Amino acid sequence: MNMIVSAAVLVLAALAEGLTEYFIVPLLAKRGLEEYAKYVALLVGIGLCNMYRIDILLDLLDLVPFHPIAGYVLSGVIVGRGSNYLNDFVDLIRGTATARVAR
Repeated sequence: MNMIVSAAVLVLAALAEGLTEYFIVPLLAKRGLEEYAKYVALLVGIGLCNMYRIDILLDLLDLVPFHPIAGYVLSGVIVGRGSNYLNDFVDLIRGTATARVAR
């Protein structure tokens, strides 16, 4: 079961990344707001986990949330953040990775 959940997380992270990169980032870029793409990916991840009723913490760690929505939201945070990591990994593979400066 854990392997299925792990695969679902990767697929949802890729889907969140794809939806954000193809549909939202061009709109943000036109307005010079590319730095907000990670927040949009977070909202997309939360939406996807809510839509598909994915609760990663319940499925993987058997942690029961106080309310089902809390599990979906936290799972969405994991998926939304995972999409950013996935994007960085794909950029690294393509050779288009940009140096990140810690502030």
